[in-house]
Amino acid sequence: MKRILAATDFSELGNAAALRAAQLALQHGAELRCLHAAPSEVALRSIFADVTDSFVDDFRVATRKQADSFGHTLHGVRGQPVAVECLDGSPHRVMLEAAEDWGADLLVAGAHGQGALEQLFLGGTISKMMAGAECPLLIVRKAQQGAYGNVLAAIDLQARSKDVLLAALSMTPGKIEVFHAIQPPLQQRMRMYGVSDDIVSRMTSQHREHVAAVVKNLIASVPGADRLIPRTGEGHPNSAILEALGARRADLLVIGKHGGRRFAERVMGSVPKFLAYNASCDILIV
Repeated sequence: MKRILAATDFSELGNAAALRAAQLALQHGAELRCLHAAPSEVALRSIFADVTDSFVDDFRVATRKQADSFGHTLHGVRGQPVAVECLDGSPHRVMLEAAEDWGADLLVAGAHGQGALEQLFLGGTISKMMAGAECPLLIVRKAQQGAYGNVLAAIDLQARSKDVLLAALSMTPGKIEVFHAIQPPLQQRMRMYGVSDDIVSRMTSQHREHVAAVVKNLIASVPGADRLIPRTGEGHPNSAILEALGARRADLLVIGKHGGRRFAERVMGSVPKFLAYNASCDILIV
């Protein structure tokens, strides 16, 4: 991780996200950029009635003062000067373009509670960043000090799972629980077709053993495997992962992007999107 790009709107949570980015930059010896997306003059005039030129100038001056003040705060955490850049435009577009142009390895932003349904169907900054980010996206929910101490990496055994484990290892020096939600064969349907309970039980047991072996082999293929602890649960990933997060009091969830079609994700949702809105901890989407 060499380049970390943080977004802030100067709210408490936006600043907490940038401070987390500064901590990670210090931890990894990475470059840090912090951006604030400010409304353009056209946007200001559409939001406020009777906007004068002096109002626009005063707004720009006030924004710059906030940026300079917060830059000093970031300097104290990072240990190096950090200039908070103010760019005109919508937050998601400003951040995604900057991340692509700069070649960011990590994008960090604060989660904002506009409501899950509103963001799911109407969009929202985080939703659009999730859809468009080419690099991992860290969504910060809480202001925290120091490195993450309790990390859960949720894997689905698809192609991105190894990347999820590597990303989780980069976020903490401690142990990481690797969680997979097992979805047993369709037991009820098999019984409806007359399959005996013994056969259903045996198939379910074999499925669990197979999944456990796959998880074990995946972990063994990753540098730093000694810090990865395999865990499994049963049920749909949404509920199983939320239950695991609560039981372990995790402060960070690491999960891979959904591999399905964009239309299906937009209409029906996806596991990462569901967890981004419902997990109580920070979430890193790889």
